[in-house]
Amino acid sequence: MDDDLCMQSTCARDFKLSLLTSLQSVSQTLHTTAASLIGSLIDCHLTSDNVELSYTLLRRVLTALIHHCNSLEQFSVVASLVIDRFCALSQAEDLDNQKLQRAMHITSVVCAVRQGSRLSCMSLSFLCIAPTIEHCALASHLTQLSSRLASLPLDAYLHSELLIFTSSLLTAGDMTMSVGPGRAFVTRVLSVPSFGLMLCGILAELGWGGWKLVGLPSLLTATRTLLQSEPSLTLRLLAYLHTAGKLGEVDVVWKRSVGGWIQNRLSCWQISDESTDDLHNMLSLSLFVDSLPSLLVPIVERLLETSNPDADWQTSYANAAWVIGTCMHALSRCPSTSWQTHVDLTAWTTKIVDRWSWSGVVLKGLVALIESWYFRHRILPHSY
Repeated sequence: MDDDLCMQSTCARDFKLSLLTSLQSVSQTLHTTAASLIGSLIDCHLTSDNVELSYTLLRRVLTALIHHCNSLEQFSVVASLVIDRFCALSQAEDLDNQKLQRAMHITSVVCAVRQGSRLSCMSLSFLCIAPTIEHCALASHLTQLSSRLASLPLDAYLHSELLIFTSSLLTAGDMTMSVGPGRAFVTRVLSVPSFGLMLCGILAELGWGGWKLVGLPSLLTATRTLLQSEPSLTLRLLAYLHTAGKLGEVDVVWKRSVGGWIQNRLSCWQISDESTDDLHNMLSLSLFVDSLPSLLVPIVERLLETSNPDADWQTSYANAAWVIGTCMHALSRCPSTSWQTHVDLTAWTTKIVDRWSWSGVVLKGLVALIESWYFRHRILPHSY
């Protein structure tokens, strides 16, 4: 099987080199045969029995042509071919899901390579706001038409292709696209939480120009609903945004809403693989929680009584040792006055030395807590 894949890849590479000889012309332009050859390749890919091989060939050829052309005018004939096929398939009354997926794949390539710099603004507008293939030829009508992205299906079987296509398209577009069709699409996809959260995460990580103005406000508005429907994914995204400095300044109402949700979650927290991941993300957002110590102390005290700590640690990454150490680190970052009446440091130290001394995570957490207590109160002996 591996030999077959290697042979197919080699054939695709050799065929690509032969094609490029026929497609590329002098002075970083394309040959007059480019339109017919690329059109045939696209049609072949849409009906191919070996979609991986045909896609690999098309992706490599399109990428090479984009780098070969030194301006969007020289690549426009190929760009128009790709976009025309996409428009025709996405607007067909009897929608062919398989062909639409394949068309999205190749359209994503021309949007993503060099961040769509070989697509004219008109070509990008075709993808976003042309409602029918006939309108793709009428640039003067584009601004009068409804968002193209608004009609794309959001069914689960298309999520993978849609993520690649829409993220590459939006990052290739300008601010006009972001605040127009982009805003409408992001708002729409957040009604499908799992897909919307993944798209927001991708756009934020890619540094989408419309993130602060469009993506983030839409996400913050939908946060309460998202926490109810997809709590783990939402926490993961919010924790990443906060850690990466992409969450920005949020208003008091949002802080109280998220802080209250985390408080309710921590008040009934029980250890498991999923809940441990959630705990990590909730602690990243602990800035928004007012009564964090009173929520973490019971968790630490309960898990310190774990019957067989070493066996628990070997069973899963979501183990009591990690939770105890992480919670103590989180407590050490809180003002000591907020937890000193809840924590018996002597009792905790005795239990940890007796039963948890093998765990570096727990010992580091204990040291951080002790340092927070004594250094902030400045009562350590001078000989320390």
